[in-house]
Amino acid sequence: MRHLIKAHNPEEPDPLRRSDELAGHDWWMYHNHCNKTEGLKFWYPRLQGLREENVQWSIEYLKVTKQMMIRAQKVPYLIFAELRGTKPYAPGRVLRQLGGKQEIPQIADMKKFATDHEDGRISYVEDIRKTWKTRRVLGEPVPNRFRPECSKDYKEWLKKSLAGTIEPGWNVPHMIADVGAKHQIRLHRLQEKYDKNELDYQHRHSEDARVIA
Repeated sequence: MRHLIKAHNPEEPDPLRRSDELAGHDWWMYHNHCNKTEGLKFWYPRLQGLREENVQWSIEYLKVTKQMMIRAQKVPYLIFAELRGTKPYAPGRVLRQLGGKQEIPQIADMKKFATDHEDGRISYVEDIRKTWKTRRVLGEPVPNRFRPECSKDYKEWLKKSLAGTIEPGWNVPHMIADVGAKHQIRLHRLQEKYDKNELDYQHRHSEDARVIA
């Protein structure tokens, strides 16, 4: 949620003065008028009106280095082995949060790596070893991570992605079932339809006004 509140003068973190960010989270939510209980009713209109320039892409207390791991050699993700299961990790899709320049991300189906441990056994042990053995790092961050950069190609890709018009290819090898993305695409199309109807109505209204005059 802190990405939605843009700081006026963000600065690199000072490890000697860093406060307990987790302990101060509730105070931060209250101070910035973020409602935790109203859910969709509260967040939907705010997210609808959100623009790129309103987002705090990189958080101050995150220490950015060129050694941040972002993917494996052959696949655009890594796999975490957690206490209760395994989870895929694909920071290549949010490089601006890590101080990098966002390019078109390579997409891969990672659903099978979201698992719960059964009988104390970790799933996909060999896959986890391979991805971490061939891990790749971010490299040199952008000069100012609080002024994030993204390529023109990425902006065009994002528009097509939200509109649901991306064709399978090197970047999207096959269609991936994503309920959230489907709802987002439907909302985008409904908004386009509404805008078109509104323009038609205004045009007809102006014509009627001229006839009456």
